[in-house]
Amino acid sequence: SASLEDVSGNRYVLSLPADKTQPLTDHSLLFSVLVMLTLAGVLSGLCHVFHVPTIFGQILCGVILGPSCFNLILDPVQTETVGELGVFLILFCCGLEFSPKSFAKIWRLSVLGSLSIISLITFVFTICGSVFRISVSQ
Repeated sequence: SASLEDVSGNRYVLSLPADKTQPLTDHSLLFSVLVMLTLAGVLSGLCHVFHVPTIFGQILCGVILGPSCFNLILDPVQTETVGELGVFLILFCCGLEFSPKSFAKIWRLSVLGSLSIISLITFVFTICGSVFRISVSQ
């Protein structure tokens, strides 16, 4: 049987149940997704009412449900996988909004801006690392 290993080194064995006629329903994942969607919807709605960007409600939802507050997410490995799918879908939708003409207008600004930010961050952290005597490998 195949196995998965998460970033913390936990191993999960992938297997099928002995009775293959049973439906494969993961109740902890369904509960986590239901709680996340419900709270994110409520908080996003409140943000919309108060004219605040709805992304703040979704971030607040993650803070409330995460390990720093109520820790209601029962299986973080599966939820992390679903979250990665969500990031992929967000980036896909952002890509649908761009046309080649609009990208041609802003490509110079976006490339130069990105390179300058990366260079600045690299420079600042190199200086901080040398001040605190932290090697690059750390």
